[in-house]
Amino acid sequence: MESIRTIDQRAYDWLVTRDVEKWTILYDYGARYGTMTTNASESFNGVLKRSRGLPIQALISATYYHCITMFLKREEDSKN
Repeated sequence: MESIRTIDQRAYDWLVTRDVEKWTILYDYGARYGTMTTNASESFNGVLKRSRGLPIQALISATYYHCITMFLKREEDSKN
């Protein structure tokens, strides 16, 4: 917060008036966001990294099948 204050006092003042649970992961206690967004994007980047040298059609297919596999696994996990 001190770094933000030094850069822009108005931004600091705006953040201070907001509920910290709404804008920071530190105080969300895992209830709202956690690190789910980061994990999803890193997972997707992992798929692309392995498929980088493929032609576009194969790249799209690999991404599609990987996403389907992830969705099915999560569906099974949520049922359990």
